[in-house]
Amino acid sequence: IAEMLSLIQQTGDVISSNMLPGQHPLQSIQSQFRISVSVLSTEQLQDVPVVMPRNTLEEVTGVDASEIYFHNPESNLSLQTNVRLVSTSMRSALTSTPNGAIYLSNPVTLSLSSLPCSGSLKSSQCGFDFFMPNSDTSLSQYATSNDSEIVSTKCRKNYPHSTTHNCSNGYSINITC
Repeated sequence: IAEMLSLIQQTGDVISSNMLPGQHPLQSIQSQFRISVSVLSTEQLQDVPVVMPRNTLEEVTGVDASEIYFHNPESNLSLQTNVRLVSTSMRSALTSTPNGAIYLSNPVTLSLSSLPCSGSLKSSQCGFDFFMPNSDTSLSQYATSNDSEIVSTKCRKNYPHSTTHNCSNGYSINITC
């Protein structure tokens, strides 16, 4: 799985290197993964969510897409850098979880060519919100509109780390920077 993710990421990096800011994202849906590749300016990051592609059946039945929103209320827009974004989603059935737990959503990975924050900003002011719908309609009975949980983590350039969040429903998610 890790090798496949690495190959998909490398492919996304090559594609994004030939894209311009604001160009429509290149998206693909395959049987085991989905990918969305785009290039956005720091200004566009404020307004444009990264949306994972949905297949026709998902669109017709009204299944929500996974979305990633950038939030940075005190952004230094004078940076005017372009950020290449590659987001991938793997089928949850491909991943193994501790104790045989079932993911209620397909895991999403977001890779950035650079951090779209100025060095003077506090890291808590710069981040992303991931909205991940339930990927298995048979499990939707366990999710209600009131079941939302916010997880916050801090990522810093050149300081990779991983953390696990234990959700109130007993599941856990892994967050890697």
